[in-house]
Amino acid sequence: MGRKRMFVQNYHKIEKNIGVLNDINWEHHIKQYVRGMRKYAFKDNSSDEEAETSLRQLRRKHQIVKFLVLSNLLIEPIFDPLRELLPQAFAKVVPIEGDITLPLLGISSDNLSLLRKTVSVVIHSAATVKFDEPLNVAMNINLGGTSKVLELAESMELIKAVVYVSTAFSNCERSFIEEKIYPVRIDPVTAITMYQKCDEDFLEAIKPVLVGDKPNTYVLTKHLAEELVNQWKMAVPVCVVRPSIVIAAYKHPIPGTRVVVKVLRLPCAS
Repeated sequence: MGRKRMFVQNYHKIEKNIGVLNDINWEHHIKQYVRGMRKYAFKDNSSDEEAETSLRQLRRKHQIVKFLVLSNLLIEPIFDPLRELLPQAFAKVVPIEGDITLPLLGISSDNLSLLRKTVSVVIHSAATVKFDEPLNVAMNINLGGTSKVLELAESMELIKAVVYVSTAFSNCERSFIEEKIYPVRIDPVTAITMYQKCDEDFLEAIKPVLVGDKPNTYVLTKHLAEELVNQWKMAVPVCVVRPSIVIAAYKHPIPGTRVVVKVLRLPCAS
């Protein structure tokens, strides 16, 4: 009965919070934030259609002036309606070379200088979403990549926000998940040092200990990345979002759209 009573209390708490959130005019707040400010958004790419849709929505709804995009993403059909409606908008999208696994994200010195001088919003969604990824690979991309993005964000002169796109399943072993960062089994900085210095066989041998009651390396490394972002909150303004499963689009931008792109992407907006 105790667990049932706790569940009911938590359910009503969620209902109350949702009611408060629904009363907030988020569209107005976002527009007010963007309007009148020189805004550059640096956004790297996830491996599913979330990135394509979010880029298009930012451009269409919030008057972002410029993006720096890493990939050939713009040739995807999802952008065809925008290309027909506002072909000039694509002149404001500038491609940048990079790699989430390389030092300084593999970005050239000239482009790094541009990012550091102009970017004020960072949206980090680059990740491997393979559930059976070897531990060293998942840590290198999901945890090490997040560390590199945070380090770059700290060096940006105009930085106002770093948004880390996690997953609703980062704490899926829990029956009830609140909007907070839960304790991790290993410090993320220690985990980064471990995968950098230890060979793959050793990491696979200790994987059961590190993964614990989590279902796979994806969930583990996304949880570790959340804690890493939390540790940076005094250096840069951070936010963690936990989207659930990304499925085909209902209406916008194209009904039924589902694009999978396994590349790194970085928008930069003004």
